[in-house]
Amino acid sequence: MALIHYLINVYGLQIRPGKKHHCPVCHNQRKTFSVKKDATLAKCFKCGIYMIQTGSGIYDSSDEWRPAA
Repeated sequence: MALIHYLINVYGLQIRPGKKHHCPVCHNQRKTFSVKKDATLAKCFKCGIYMIQTGSGIYDSSDEWRPAA
């Protein structure tokens, strides 16, 4: 599954490669969530979560993400 399809299916996020959007995890007001042009990496520069496309699927660091107390 491609990273773009993963973002659509899991987060309902319609984003094109090379563009920025609001983060689906920390919901920051600014557009801090970015997808690389080759669509292999998506990252939020506010909370630090990322999704990376690997040979065996998509690694989503938000599975372990917990907001600071």
